[in-house]
Amino acid sequence: MKACIAKQIKEHDFPDKQLVLDSYTHNLEQLLRISGVKPQFDSRMKADKALEVNWTTVKDWTEAARYDNNVPE
Repeated sequence: MKACIAKQIKEHDFPDKQLVLDSYTHNLEQLLRISGVKPQFDSRMKADKALEVNWTTVKDWTEAARYDNNVPE
């Protein structure tokens, strides 16, 4: 998603400050929204139940979660 955000900024352009600030996150729902791929993602989610299950699993992930030893496989 961050690559899609980066593609919104053309070489030698001065990027929108809010876009830059918003992209400095690990919040997947926020990244999905600002990346510009949310409409395609929503369409795919409706057609692919496995994607919906997987998204439900990872959407609330946090950067700090990778250090949590109490998370089951």
